[in-house]
Amino acid sequence: MQLTKTNIRSFAFAAALVALVTGCQSNIDELTQTKTPDTGSTETTGLTAFTSNGSTRQVSATTRTSMSYPDGAFYWENADKIYVLDDKSTYQCSRNSVSADKQAGFKFMVPGAFANSNTYMVFYPGVNGTNNNVTIAENQTQNEPNSTKHFGEAGDCGMAIATKNGGQFEFKLDHKAAYLCFLPKTKHAFVSTYIEKIEVTSDNFIAGNFTLDPTTKKLTGQGTKQTITLNLGGTANPKGFKLESPNAQLNQNGAFMVIKPGAHKLTIKYYLKDAVTKVGGVVTKVVKSKNYEENKFYDISQDINVRDYSSQLYYMWDAKKDYWSGVANQPKDNSAPAGTGYATSKADGRWYNEIQGGGPAPLNASNKAKDCPNANECKWYVMKGDPHWDNSTLWTIWGHLRSGGIWLKKQNVIAAENNITPVSKLKEGYVLPSGKTFDYTKNYTDGGDANKTVAKGRPSVITNYFFLPATGCYIEGKLEQLGARGYYWTSSGGIATPKLAFYLHFNANEVRLANLNKRNTGQNLWKAE
Repeated sequence: MQLTKTNIRSFAFAAALVALVTGCQSNIDELTQTKTPDTGSTETTGLTAFTSNGSTRQVSATTRTSMSYPDGAFYWENADKIYVLDDKSTYQCSRNSVSADKQAGFKFMVPGAFANSNTYMVFYPGVNGTNNNVTIAENQTQNEPNSTKHFGEAGDCGMAIATKNGGQFEFKLDHKAAYLCFLPKTKHAFVSTYIEKIEVTSDNFIAGNFTLDPTTKKLTGQGTKQTITLNLGGTANPKGFKLESPNAQLNQNGAFMVIKPGAHKLTIKYYLKDAVTKVGGVVTKVVKSKNYEENKFYDISQDINVRDYSSQLYYMWDAKKDYWSGVANQPKDNSAPAGTGYATSKADGRWYNEIQGGGPAPLNASNKAKDCPNANECKWYVMKGDPHWDNSTLWTIWGHLRSGGIWLKKQNVIAAENNITPVSKLKEGYVLPSGKTFDYTKNYTDGGDANKTVAKGRPSVITNYFFLPATGCYIEGKLEQLGARGYYWTSSGGIATPKLAFYLHFNANEVRLANLNKRNTGQNLWKAE
């Protein structure tokens, strides 16, 4: 059966309730029979009519405070059928099934004997169920936003007592599953990001085989599956459901899942994909344990946010202004042609600091790069920072999803592990394997060897590390290596060649203190952590 929303009212979210499951209980409207229900068949000999007059509605105080959510009405959908226990306690399946979508009522024609009572138990086990046996699917598919047309195949189910009225029996279905309504939103200005699927894992079973118990009138059984995957998209939405709004938008990406009622702690994974960059990944949320009652809907309105580097600027070494300051044609993808209008002489505030040797070393930055780590600090990060290349952590820049970056140990961790006190002594030099302290800011060097021992994935003790995205660099106006390499200036100019400066360089296979790129390269700034 499909739940159709009739009036979508305005949303009014409370900021304090972001990412929490509210106790919303949008229960099932009673439906009023407005016309003679379609029977789906003209042959009625030896059959008894069981007519659906809709679904029951539970009356209970709502606990939702963050939004106004519309009541829903269930409709019969194509291929729906019912089962009835007859006078011989035999399950009889309706000879006809619903032959059209979105039917408010339907006259089911059922074989068997129904002469000994004025009431009989009716079972709706879903499209894939039989008798009173229900299967809540571990794989569910929703083809379009704000639709519950898939509920019958997902495991929606119900029971009812049919009461005799003239020559037929009438019933209102009481649904026995619980329902999750996902309302994902984001603060990012995504332009081509979609949710491909939502995966829910519980601390107990939420899917599998169950039974509609005619005695307790409950859905019974333990189930066998702790994870349900809701696949999003169909012919009209082949990429999934769009993610782009800071507010919940039912018609944009509202998604519904059928689960077993009960107390569950839920781990929710949103699988995202950028249709332009082809970068995909997972954002995980955890919802604390709560009781999900039968015949009720529970909103899960969560912020789907990742690290945002859209405001991160690129600079020539120690320039006063950023590389693209005042220019509108900044390339924002590796495939884009070179932009124009970048600085080409020292008369421009975006030009690099031309400080040279001839005076006392070190050649320290005095403008935008002055707060970056110096070459010695950078060398400690490179050799003792336990670098981890992470291609699974999602981040965004300029409206698109990206991945790729490096985790490095924080300075206090490096200092403690190498008996350096205080931490500020890392600025003074790097201790070589020979035990000698070498000052990279005062000696002619290209930065020494790279560290090619780069682990893959996120570190286990993540609090000891910080992350730098692989945001690439600009060479003569052309964006290079976005998502594949990172280039971060230090505050130390190169001693050997006045047109060079030290910087941190990394990719998936190595991390190094480098002194190779010219100062007019557009690279990122950073601060020691």
